[in-house]
Amino acid sequence: MEINTKDIMNIYSRRISLFQDLLNCIIRERDNLINQDIKGIWSSLAEKQSILDSIEETKHRLDGITDKDMIRRDIPQEDRDKIMQLSKALTRLKQEIRIRVKENVSFINETLDFFHELISTMTATENDKCNYYGPSGSYKKGSRSLMYQGEV
Repeated sequence: MEINTKDIMNIYSRRISLFQDLLNCIIRERDNLINQDIKGIWSSLAEKQSILDSIEETKHRLDGITDKDMIRRDIPQEDRDKIMQLSKALTRLKQEIRIRVKENVSFINETLDFFHELISTMTATENDKCNYYGPSGSYKKGSRSLMYQGEV
């Protein structure tokens, strides 16, 4: 299928719009993670999948068109410049998305580590190698978890 310059610009514009939607979705996902909004997280996942499907569809429409093809085609320099600007904007959006995704993954991992430490502390026993410094500054063996020492 022969694709003209206007179609290329429209596809790039559509991709930019979709990637902006994805970025906004990832930002909302972070808010949902912070606020522990499980329904919001699931909603974000469904929305992201829909956006990713649309992005994949637009990617297929651009398959086979490279920067070299853009130069070889009989495309006016002005249109080529517009397409290159759109391409750069798309690249910047992708980079911003990568950064936000890394932040979300880091937040999730830190939260999971916190809960793991919390549970480990609450369930620690004398047999565990949970050592800490006593009042005299000497290293002393950890005692049974406070959670299990309380009286009923």
